[in-house]
Amino acid sequence: MPERLIPGRPGLQPERTDLSWVRTALVVAINGGLLLLREGGKLDLLSILGSSFAMALAIMMVLIGMRRTRLLARRPLPEHLAPRQEVLVSGICITALAVLMLLIIATL
Repeated sequence: MPERLIPGRPGLQPERTDLSWVRTALVVAINGGLLLLREGGKLDLLSILGSSFAMALAIMMVLIGMRRTRLLARRPLPEHLAPRQEVLVSGICITALAVLMLLIIATL
């Protein structure tokens, strides 16, 4: 029997969800920081734009993670649990960040 269905035990799903969103946000934030610390020390508009986009994306990930944790902590669980829009928007933004990173690397 899944843990979240045992009466009196809320389960680990909210904690796992929170940790996964926070890990993703941390990796994106580190990526943004590395854009500013790249070798050569020359800051150009593309690096600043990429770093700012990565930091905004990291903040968005943390906020989505907090929202998902609150949603999964509710009892009874809501009918619709799948984070379709959040995952789609996050995936598109991370893909855009990857393309921006490739442009920055190509200009080195």
